[in-house]
Amino acid sequence: MQLDLPERFNAAVYFVDRNLQAGRGNTTAIWHEGRSYTYRDIALRVNRWGNVLRRLGVERERRVALLCLDSPEFVAGFFGTMRVGMVPVPLNTLLRPADYEFLLNDSRACTLLVHRELWEPLAPLRHRCRHLRHVVVVGDATGGCLEYDDLMRQASSECEPVETSRDDVAFWLYSSGSTGFPKGTVHLQHDMVCCAASMGQGVLGLTEADVTFSAAKLFFAYGLGNNLYFPFSVGGSAVLYPGRPLPEAIFEVIQRHRPTVFYAVPTLYGTMLHLAERRAAAEGFEPVRELMRSVRCCVSAGEPLPAAIFHRWQQLPLRDGGRSPGQGGLGGGVLLEQASAVEGDVPGGMGQDGGPVQPGCRRVFLVCRPLRRHAQGGGHLGLPHRGGERAARPPRRAGMRRGGGPGPG
Repeated sequence: MQLDLPERFNAAVYFVDRNLQAGRGNTTAIWHEGRSYTYRDIALRVNRWGNVLRRLGVERERRVALLCLDSPEFVAGFFGTMRVGMVPVPLNTLLRPADYEFLLNDSRACTLLVHRELWEPLAPLRHRCRHLRHVVVVGDATGGCLEYDDLMRQASSECEPVETSRDDVAFWLYSSGSTGFPKGTVHLQHDMVCCAASMGQGVLGLTEADVTFSAAKLFFAYGLGNNLYFPFSVGGSAVLYPGRPLPEAIFEVIQRHRPTVFYAVPTLYGTMLHLAERRAAAEGFEPVRELMRSVRCCVSAGEPLPAAIFHRWQQLPLRDGGRSPGQGGLGGGVLLEQASAVEGDVPGGMGQDGGPVQPGCRRVFLVCRPLRRHAQGGGHLGLPHRGGERAARPPRRAGMRRGGGPGPG
């Protein structure tokens, strides 16, 4: 798809400031730990973090690593870094200290924004992170670290964005390392806009009335799109959950915040189904129906969705107590992976009738080959070769794909 973006383009302005300009300053942007944050709240935090980086003397285009739980601090760190022309690098929060040592050295990040509980096991290795100059801790800071809240209080809430190109680097995401060492995947300023327009709006039909909730965390490409820049692209709201994605906890979040679009991976859908079936056997179907009544669309990615889970999801009763092979019981009567099928794709070898999904069907779209509609990403930064040079790899294509959902990463 083609989008008419100006040559001078800053993605942080597009996803944050544009909502203020559209009159959504008082609209809830995110929910986190029982508290709501408006787009104006987020904009102020984004501006303050950008000013913190400038005050620390971080140069333009330098990498800033984010080792954060899903939280307002992640959102401010991500867009605030981008706003002032630096490059955020979200890191997986589930790794070992030695893995972080590798990632910080490979990215040459000069600044790390980190939650205290994630910093404690990494702190003894700080001296081995050769490029790291500043560690900003969300929580109590010790050992030469800086305290996030102190820096943010001192920073101005006015921050002029830098002028960047739509083809400048916006952020990096590291691959999982399933084919060797993790590789830094470069995303450009225009990439999020294209992905949000094609997948978030074009396929999922997101609007400002939607509330999204993703069990996949923001450091994943799947979660970052689902639960940050997809809803921000239309002025919707996102529910951020920093805890482990256990089925009981996920159902509690859904019950509390009533999302309209829910994203997860097949393994979690399986455990959620098991719990829902147990509850239905003990309490009847009405509590289960009520639990998911707000959800209009459930999306699955990251790995192929097993046919057994898909059919079990369908077999749970609908809100009216009936069953239909074309509708699912959880999620308000819509199937997993709602999307428009592409001719020739056979998602998991299974459509409504067990055969290929037909072109134009808006029912189920499991993991399949890339859509190949828009080139996204600026390539990979490989590991240093023996001679010391870095290898740039060809860019991947946007769209749903095996191993990570929309876009590269």
